[in-house]
Order: sequence, then structure tokens, then C-alpha cells
Amino acid sequence: MTIDRRKFIASSGATLAFAGLPSFGALSNQPTKGRLAVIILEGGLDGLCSVQPIGDKHLFDERRSLISEKPLMVNDSFGINPQLSNFAKMMLQNEAIAVHATSMPYTKRSHFEGQNIMESGVTDPFSSSTGWLGRSLSIVQTKGRALSLDMPLILRGYDNVENIYPSDIQGVDFADQAIVRLLQKVSDPQSSMSLSLLENALGEGLYAGGPRDARGLAHKAGKAMSAPDGPIAAVVRVPEFDTHASQDVDSGILASQLGVVDSVFAAFKAGLGEKWKDTIVMTLTEFGRTVRQNGSSGTDHGYGTVGLIAGGLIGNGKVVADWPGLSKTKQFQNRDLMATIDYRSVCAACLSATFGMNHETVASEVFFDKNIPNISEHLFS
Repeated sequence: MTIDRRKFIASSGATLAFAGLPSFGALSNQPTKGRLAVIILEGGLDGLCSVQPIGDKHLFDERRSLISEKPLMVNDSFGINPQLSNFAKMMLQNEAIAVHATSMPYTKRSHFEGQNIMESGVTDPFSSSTGWLGRSLSIVQTKGRALSLDMPLILRGYDNVENIYPSDIQGVDFADQAIVRLLQKVSDPQSSMSLSLLENALGEGLYAGGPRDARGLAHKAGKAMSAPDGPIAAVVRVPEFDTHASQDVDSGILASQLGVVDSVFAAFKAGLGEKWKDTIVMTLTEFGRTVRQNGSSGTDHGYGTVGLIAGGLIGNGKVVADWPGLSKTKQFQNRDLMATIDYRSVCAACLSATFGMNHETVASEVFFDKNIPNISEHLFS
């Protein structure tokens, strides 16, 4: 395999990982018909720009140039950013909800710590080597593998995992059949294992050419998850939400990235087909942004944000929020949107809805906190 380093760096922004595929050479052991996909938004999503609290008068005092001119109004209180038009349509079809003023329980605003917490699901950064989705798969006893060069933390923690990488990157020359023939001539156990991995990967078309952008990866994931014996979990990673400058909600950096997220939701739905009715696709980010815009027409690291959730299991499109208000006295540390909903409770509800997991089990054995509230009825009524 040869890789052009510059082409690799330019092509590797979005990544995809599968989990819950049947083990090689073994029968599928799928305990549930549900599917769960996570879109990781790296950098800290500005929830106040994504789903704007238009009904809060303080928004206009704090964000003079960070308010969309044409928000897609959900009700008198909230408007969805126009770049999320597919998501807004899903909400109108009772297939999407936005959970606002939410966050993982982390307030120190470090990317490294925040990203570790959002994937591990524990409150102390770097204290766990496994992730909340991986632990969930282990509990429901789904054997399989992750489809990733380096299995992401969020999926670590379940048994019989084998890692492979879909080599669709421009600039990669993968001599697939030649490598198979070479490995067939070698008899040591390690080569035999590599041969088994490669043959199965080639058989599933994982090394076939295809898109490496987030939308293309999401569509590929959806197609794979639509199969009866396909993976039951997927993680797509989308970067560049650390919008310290030139954030412009209608045409700047954030607008562009929200458009990417919107296309990922649409691609998952298209790829899943009929399986969409049994699926939840949810966003995950390390923290939100400051309420007040900074001097560079951007925002800095904050606390509360918004979670975007779509899928056929939703049943009632809406914005879910215990709205804290944006006045200075209501802001967290006089600067951030206060998080009034623990996002772990949102993740727990999604696990219950897709994998049929008991809330008490999820709270105590996945997130190690039995006090996480059960909010399923507020999300999936």
C-alpha cells in the first residue's frame, strides 16, 4: 500500500466506524432490531446558532451578528438554522427533535478533556479506557468489529472486536488481489488472520472506491446498517466546529459545517431505507459556545449546547428544553448557556429506544451513575 501523505491529510477530515457486525466465521448474534448512529461534532457546537432561541430577547443583545436572517421557525420560541433544512423537514414529519440547553457534565472547556468525556461517558476525563456505546454493545452481547483504522474511544469496551479500515482515500494504491495471493502462500497464524480479515473486507466491498466526505460515509453506513445482519451502530466524525472567528451563521464557517451535518442526517435516512423506522441518529459534541459573540465575530468555548436527534423512532417532532434564559444572571458563570439537561440522560434514552436496554442498567452499568434521570417519555412520546 502506498499513500500520498498530502492527499491523505486533505481527505481524512471525516471518519466512519461501524460496530455490531457479525464476527468473521460466526453466526450473527443480533439481540435487537434497532440501530443507533452517532455524529460526533468536534470542536464544540454553537447550540444558540444551530437552534436559535428567538423568543429570548437577550439573544439579540448578546449576538448582534450571529442571528440567522431566515430561521426555520419551530414555534414562537425556537428557530432552526436554515442550513439544517433536511433536519427541520424531519422535525415537521415527527422524525426529529432538538434537545436544547444540554451538555455532558463537563465545565472546564478543554477540547481534549471534553472530547474524552463525551466518548467515554464518565465524568472524570481519561479515567476510562472504554466508551459508553462500546459498553452498551457489550451488555447486549453483540459480537462484532469496528470499521476504523483506530477504534474510537466511544466504541471501545465490547468483546471480539477486529479493526479494519475502508481504504477509499484518494492517493491510496491498494494492491488488493496481489496481497491476497501473497498471504495465501504464508502459513504462520498472523498471516492467516490477516488473510481472513482481507478476504472478508474485499467480499463486503470495504476496499471499493467511494466517497470519503461525511455525507458519503453516512450513506455507506446507512446502507450497511439496513441489512438484516448489518451493523447496529455507527459513528461518523465531523470536525471544524471550533468557531472562534468569522462564525457567520448564514454564510461562514459554521453555516458550512451545519450544512455538512444536515447532509449526514439526510444520507443516513436515504441509506437506511425501510430500516430508518427502527433507527436513531444523534449528534454528540464536547461543549457549547459562549452566549456573547467575541471581537472576531465568533464565539469561545462554553458549556450548554443543543443535541440534534432524528430517526423513525422519534414519533413527535419538537424542541425539548428546560430553558434557563440568556440574561447575565441566568448564564453559567455569567458567560455560557446553562445546561439544564444532562446529555447522558439523552444518550441513555436513545440506547433504551434502539437496543431495548433497561434505563437502570444503562445508568449504572454504562454511565456508572444511577442518578441519571429517565427522560425517555419526554423524547419518544
